[in-house]
Amino acid sequence: MADRDLFENVPGGLAALKKADAPMQASAPLAAPSEDLVCYDTETSDADVRHGQILQFGAVTADAAFQPQTESQVRIRRLPYIVPAPAALGVTGFDPYDLDDPGLPTEFAAAQEIRKALAAPYGRARIFLTFNGIKFDDEMIRTMLARNLMDPWVTSGKANRRVDMLSLLQLVSAGAPGSIAIPTDPATGKMSFRLGAIASANAIEIVAHDAVGDSRATLDLARLVHARCRWAWDVALNCGNADLVERQLRAASSGTIVWAFSHFGEPDLAPCLPICVDGGRRWLLADLRHAPGAIPANIDDLGPLSFGRNTPLKVIRAAAAPLIVPAHELTRFGATATAEIASNAQAWQEATATRERITSLHQAHTYADRADPTSEERLYDGFYGQQDKQAISRFLAAASWEERSNVAFQDPRLSDYAARLVLTNLPPGSDLGSARIDQLAARCATAMA
Repeated sequence: MADRDLFENVPGGLAALKKADAPMQASAPLAAPSEDLVCYDTETSDADVRHGQILQFGAVTADAAFQPQTESQVRIRRLPYIVPAPAALGVTGFDPYDLDDPGLPTEFAAAQEIRKALAAPYGRARIFLTFNGIKFDDEMIRTMLARNLMDPWVTSGKANRRVDMLSLLQLVSAGAPGSIAIPTDPATGKMSFRLGAIASANAIEIVAHDAVGDSRATLDLARLVHARCRWAWDVALNCGNADLVERQLRAASSGTIVWAFSHFGEPDLAPCLPICVDGGRRWLLADLRHAPGAIPANIDDLGPLSFGRNTPLKVIRAAAAPLIVPAHELTRFGATATAEIASNAQAWQEATATRERITSLHQAHTYADRADPTSEERLYDGFYGQQDKQAISRFLAAASWEERSNVAFQDPRLSDYAARLVLTNLPPGSDLGSARIDQLAARCATAMA
C-alpha cells in the first residue's frame, strides 16, 4: 500500500533520484469498470485529528458514471475520555446528552463498520472523494482505526486513489474561472470554498453538517467538475496516489520542471525542481522563482525556507495527493517557463554543495510534535512486527473482553490501545480482578487520565 511505504528508506538527493528516472505520464487512466467511487465525511468531537473522536460517519458509493449505489451512516457513542468541544457541537447540532446513549455503537464496533464501508471489494479499486478530507477526515479515520487495532490505511493502496474536492475546486477556480460557481464571502469579499456555499451556488441540494448529506453534495460536485473540467479531474486522479506522484517527481529529477499548485488564500502555481525525498515520502522541491543563492550559507533549519508562500523550498507529501499540473495545461493559468526560471533550474542543478546540504538537513529532520508523544501522535512511527500482528488477530477474534485482556503486545502503542479498549468495554459484573484492572489502567494512564 502506498502509505505503508512511509517507513521504508527511500534514497534521496538529486543524483540518486536520476537513477530512478521514469517516463512521465500525462494523466492516469480514468475510472474503469472495475473502479468505483466512495464519497465520505465525518462529524467529530473537535478539530484534533489525533485526540478527537468521530461521532458520525457517512458514505455514498457510486459507479464510474457518478451514479449513487449505496449509502451508509454510523453514529458513535462518545468515548469516556473524550470531551467534545462546545464549538464542534454547535456546528454539528448534536445534543451533548445524546452522545452517551447506550443504544449507539461503541467506537470499537463502529470502527469495524466504517472499515467495511471503505474497504475496496476484492479485485477492485476505489477513488475516494472527500471535501478537505485528506488533511482532516482521513486522519480522523486513521486515528480511529489504529486506536481500535485495525489497519488504518484502508483508503491507501497501489490501485486506490484519493481526491480532495476542496483542492480540486481551488484548481478549477484558477485554471477555468466561471466553469464552477464559487461564491464570494460577503464578510471578506473573497471566494468562499465552504462546501455548503459552493453546493448552493451550483444548485446542489445539501444537508449541511450531516455526514451523509455532505457526502452526497461532494459526489454531485465531483460529477459537475468531471463534466465541465475534465482536465482538472484528470490532474487530480494523476496525483491521487503516492506512486503516481513519485513517478512524476522522479522523472523531473533529471531537470524537467514540475508545476506544483497550492492555495493559501490565493492560488499559486510554482515551477519546481525536485531536490530530495526523505523516508516519509516527503519531497523537498526548489521553487525556481528563486536562485540557489536564496539559501543561506550557514543554514541549519529548513523550516522558514520551506513552508508558506514566497519561500525558496517547498515540502510536499507524495501520499497527500498534491496537485502537479502537467506542462500541456499551463496555458490555462497563464504560466510559462521564462528565461529566468530556466536559468535558475540550471543553477540549481549545478549547485551540488547546496543541494547536498539541503538533502542532509531534510532527511535528518524529524516531525515529532511533542517530546513525549501519545500513542495517537505516533501513528506514523512504524509498522507492527509479526508477533504483534498475530496478537492483534487474537485480540480481534477473542470471544470476550476478559479473554482480550490477556493478549500481550510488544509495541507500547498497542498495549495502550488494547488496555483502553478492555477498560471501556468491559461489561458490568466482569470477573476480571481488581489487580488486573489496575495493571491495565497503568498501561493507558496517560490517555485515560
